[in-house]
Amino acid sequence: MVNTQINTKNLKIRPFQKSDITEEYLSWLNDKELMKYSEQRHKNHTFESCLDYYESFEGSENYFFGIENKTKEFLGTMTVYQDKNNRLFDIGIMIGSKKSRGKGFGYESWKAVMDWIEFNFEPRKITAGAMRNNEAMIKIFIKSGMSKDGIKQKHYLYKNENVDVQYMAKFYI
Repeated sequence: MVNTQINTKNLKIRPFQKSDITEEYLSWLNDKELMKYSEQRHKNHTFESCLDYYESFEGSENYFFGIENKTKEFLGTMTVYQDKNNRLFDIGIMIGSKKSRGKGFGYESWKAVMDWIEFNFEPRKITAGAMRNNEAMIKIFIKSGMSKDGIKQKHYLYKNENVDVQYMAKFYI
């Protein structure tokens, strides 16, 4: 059985709960500035849409985590989508709490989840992607040992400008 709670020096990464769908959580998802590099920026999130997303993980091989600090303040979320047949894992993250941004919690949780995957599964490859202008996310990828794994050129529009998507990976093969 895979332990789905990950503890770090400053954080607890645990299964996302229905009770995490709060007004604050909705405000993060509907914050155009916070979501500026995410395709979530095109959506209007409601309790119902978030509940549907949460429920989509039930009975699946994927993971939806909540990130909280040691005082149990909810800071953000992470997802892990896995392809068991190919031993592939794709990670996503959102640090929503404004006062928690820029403090290293994104990297700390990212690295912890990568280590958790490596310890509990036998990954061939862990992947992620971000718009190339999302410098903070690209730095997290590199700092956590990921390397370039391809580019989708001019894939998204950001402020009416074409932006590439940079894919990154850590290989275990």
